[in-house]
Amino acid sequence: MGWRMLKPLKMKKIRAITYRPYFHKVVGVIAESSVFHPFLSSEAEDWIRKGLVKRMDVSKDLSKVDGILSSIDKLTIEISEVKSIGDPSSFKFIDDIVGLVEDIGDEESLREVKDLLEDCRQSIAEGCIDTAKSSLYKIRDLMESYKFSLEFMSSTLEVCDCIVFEGWVPAEYAEKVCEGIRRASEGYAIVEVEDPGEEDHPPTVIETPKSLKVFERLAVAYGLPSYHEFNPALFFSITFPMIFGLMFADIGHGLLLLILGLACIWARRRGGGYGEIIGYFVDNGMFFVALGLSSIIGGFLYGDIFGFHDVIHPIGFNIKVGNTWIPIGGYNPVMMLEHGNLMPMFKFALFVGVIHIVLGLTINLVVKLVNREYLEALTEPVPWLWLYIGLIYMVFTLKYDIFNIVNLFSQHLITVIVAAILPLILMIMGKGLLEGFMEAASFTFEAVISSIGNTVSYGRVMALLLSHGMMSSMFIQLSHDMPLPVQMAVIALGTFLVMFIEGLIVFVHTVRLHWVEWFSKFYKGEGIEFKPLRLNKGGRT
Repeated sequence: MGWRMLKPLKMKKIRAITYRPYFHKVVGVIAESSVFHPFLSSEAEDWIRKGLVKRMDVSKDLSKVDGILSSIDKLTIEISEVKSIGDPSSFKFIDDIVGLVEDIGDEESLREVKDLLEDCRQSIAEGCIDTAKSSLYKIRDLMESYKFSLEFMSSTLEVCDCIVFEGWVPAEYAEKVCEGIRRASEGYAIVEVEDPGEEDHPPTVIETPKSLKVFERLAVAYGLPSYHEFNPALFFSITFPMIFGLMFADIGHGLLLLILGLACIWARRRGGGYGEIIGYFVDNGMFFVALGLSSIIGGFLYGDIFGFHDVIHPIGFNIKVGNTWIPIGGYNPVMMLEHGNLMPMFKFALFVGVIHIVLGLTINLVVKLVNREYLEALTEPVPWLWLYIGLIYMVFTLKYDIFNIVNLFSQHLITVIVAAILPLILMIMGKGLLEGFMEAASFTFEAVISSIGNTVSYGRVMALLLSHGMMSSMFIQLSHDMPLPVQMAVIALGTFLVMFIEGLIVFVHTVRLHWVEWFSKFYKGEGIEFKPLRLNKGGRT
């Protein structure tokens, strides 16, 4: 499941040529399989331009089928109001339908329809109205299926008396589909199976566990991963709760989210109808559990519980990057604001951004290596990651000296060359040779600017952490000197407002950090949705 969850399912391209009289049976087989995504390749488009094949024109037959379906509906109503056995008006409808079926001229495919029409005529003559209706329902299903195959035929190609069609199928089902095509055509078919070519764009099928479906929906709302990208849901399910918890850091509020999530899981297992809004919460219990746990951890780091800052002591530690110590928790944000010391929080917020962006660039590198795009990996994610880590190292090592250009190049020239100049040269030269130097210059400029701007954007982690802490404590201060019952009511109301307003704001900003700052490093989301042919009783779905 691990690799299948990370990468879209491997697809196979199927191209088949079948004798026309068997086509509708073939369509029925591939529609029943529910794994065949039809498409027309660039190679087939080229055949059309050269006049080797032509597109199928079934507009007239589709019009006749619509007429048949309309007549069937009218006949169903008519026989329900039959006043006498063998009512001639009912026979007239049947004659009209038989005439339209014969006009289509597909004797092989519509033979069962004609037989059922005769059964219907006989049933009406004998006064067996229920039996006649049953025959009409079967005829309608058959004609819906026939219409479905005609619609598919309109996207196929015709050469002599054969039909050519193409489609994508998950690799594990390819042989089964091919066998079904051969069986339905009674051997009058040529079927080819190929791996995707460099110019092909197969549809995307991703398999995500039910517990992570909500993270998949959040990620895919940005865009479906292409066939060559990783499914971002796995990474999203780890980084999203972590960043949310750092901005919504409160043991009490996290505990409420955790209880909400557990209650939703219990309600889902119990079953029952909950309506659209409540049902959304019930279906995503694990999401609230993850957010609650991460918020509790953040609360321990900052010492917050329901807005009280002095009940527990914050837990934390320091790590050293270059010449800079970065505190991971161990302080209360509101108290730091009161003392006018925001730099530790700002450094930690930027550090969170650095880790997140480095992860995104690393995923970019791994994706390119997995897809065997070695030159692209060497000229894009490798120098970008090198440059970004180098710039961050210089900022945390040289600190304010980085803005002194003369001192920077006179005393730290080697550092500048290794950390910044070499990766810039590799990026410009590599991209220039592959895509042209104008494109390389544009990409390099954008990479440098976006890396700096995106990192600074993570300063919102500090801002929203402060906002959450101050709004939580505001209601405690408002209730000061009030009677105990009133005080408890004010704090309860404040907790509800903080959970709703601040929770929504933090959620939106967490999504934004992932979609804008993070996805721009490795994810485009330009995939094609997998839409296989399916056929239900009512026709196409």
